[in-house]
Amino acid sequence: MQSTQVTYQKTMTGQEIYHALKNDILNLKLRPGQMISENETAKRYHVSRTPVKAAFTRLEGEGFVEVMPQKGTFVTLIDCEHIRDILYMRYVLEVDILKLIRDGRNFHETVEKLEKNLNAQTALIQQGDTSPESYNELDMQFHELLFVQADRAGIWSIIQANQVHYPRFRLLDTYLFARYEELQRQHADILNALLHRDIELVDKSVYNHLHQYLVLLSKLPSNEYREYLINW
Repeated sequence: MQSTQVTYQKTMTGQEIYHALKNDILNLKLRPGQMISENETAKRYHVSRTPVKAAFTRLEGEGFVEVMPQKGTFVTLIDCEHIRDILYMRYVLEVDILKLIRDGRNFHETVEKLEKNLNAQTALIQQGDTSPESYNELDMQFHELLFVQADRAGIWSIIQANQVHYPRFRLLDTYLFARYEELQRQHADILNALLHRDIELVDKSVYNHLHQYLVLLSKLPSNEYREYLINW
């Protein structure tokens, strides 16, 4: 008699559901302002409402969703004022980080790693099928390298832990404008300024790169994407 093997699907925990939902929010698979329900999420993941409720509570505490009485739970809109604050903080910190790299023992190693990242950006663009997610990953790696090489990885972790709105705006920018070549050139400008150990040029390059996003806020088309944003 032939035996039948039964495969059991592992039930997701509240933490796993939280990470899945957070990833969908950050990647705009769950759109800003979109309503999400505990019942539908429980059905989607084939679980009871208990782990889903725990995930929703954690997401609400971190600002990814908000509960509106008598209406439901919604993905938070992208707060432009928060983005301005993040960009200012990034600008001040990254210029100082680049000063540390210029004067530090890791200068040549940092240059090599940044060049490798830029080459990867170029290769991705030349493939002709660049996705916002794949380019943004390399973009963030470029900036993370600066903090790691300056022995300030902890600061980068703090920045990432407090970015509810900025990653979504970055992805929205990339979806709408696909500025891959422009962004790659701006990264190259930062590296070139570092190579010349020119802090004034470093300051200018970092400022132009980060604050270009503020310019784009005023250029977003008047369509559904504007509804994703608050505090213009």
